[in-house]
Amino acid sequence: MLGIKPVCITMSLTAMLTATPAMAAAGSAPQTFTRPQAAASTDGDPAGGVTQLTAGAMPNPDDLIAYWPCASAAPASSNPHYFSFSLNKQEGWKNLLKSQLMPAVEDLGFKRLAFHLPLGKNTAEDGHMGIDAPDDLAEDGHEWVIDKCVRAFDYIHKRHPDVEIIVYLGSHDADQDDDLNDGEYWEHYDRMWRGVQPFLDRDYISIVLDNTVVFDEDHPYARLAQIVKYYKDRQGRFVGVEGSPQKHLDWTRDFAVMITESTWQRQRHNGNIALSDLGGEVIGIVDGHSKKYWNENCNGDPMELAACIVEDGRTPAVQVWCEFKDMTAQEIAEEIGRRNSGTIADGSDS
Repeated sequence: MLGIKPVCITMSLTAMLTATPAMAAAGSAPQTFTRPQAAASTDGDPAGGVTQLTAGAMPNPDDLIAYWPCASAAPASSNPHYFSFSLNKQEGWKNLLKSQLMPAVEDLGFKRLAFHLPLGKNTAEDGHMGIDAPDDLAEDGHEWVIDKCVRAFDYIHKRHPDVEIIVYLGSHDADQDDDLNDGEYWEHYDRMWRGVQPFLDRDYISIVLDNTVVFDEDHPYARLAQIVKYYKDRQGRFVGVEGSPQKHLDWTRDFAVMITESTWQRQRHNGNIALSDLGGEVIGIVDGHSKKYWNENCNGDPMELAACIVEDGRTPAVQVWCEFKDMTAQEIAEEIGRRNSGTIADGSDS
């Protein structure tokens, strides 16, 4: 790979999807063991505390997600938007497509590809993960990145129409409240809408919006999430929110969730909606941000963390260019099945 390379650490990424993936039952009798949790629950919330879960399922390989952090590089004068994988260069998306994305689909067998901040971070706000990334790109002449990005996604879709693309986009920033306080409501909403517009009409793309769960349902950013969800529901895709949905902000209950595992564990407390009461798929990202957690709770093994996520009834998103380098979706699914039940999909002993 040419140019700037990301380290095996991504920015916080916790957002929602809306269709819970099927889990194929393993062939042996289930066994019970304890899943580690970061915080204990005091009100019987099944999503918190140390919970006894039944093992015995491996994920459908088609439900697993391969994941790329697109804006985790250090900023530079030649790369003000923090792009990884040399996506700040004219051939960046094309090179990534050839070297990693198509092989992930055609060689490794992944049907779901997720991209964190494919349009980069905002330069004017010291690397903020802004929903208005397209405007920020245009300000310094990098708007061509948008076209390169969606062309890469279209290329994948044209050749593999069964592949789902998931884009994790930035959020409303507290600094932007000044715009709202100054009465620039529609101007601000227009900037947010342009942030999602490149991905709206592409019916093979699902969308995740960062830091959504902290806003009241009447906030412009929350309204954006609700409108985009309505739009994507009609396409059979999902819109996810980032963060663990809170009980007092119930409007996020039926969104999907995509979140780094360390953040998910930290946020499993009584003020948040129980996992069993959420209406959408919950995706746990296994990346460098969760390394401390898997070192302390999973014997230093990211595969063990992925297995715990599946055993919890959630979906793992993994970095096939890093911790899970070159593993096929089938191999990952089978290894998870072995760890959770001692069997693989056909019921044979591991």
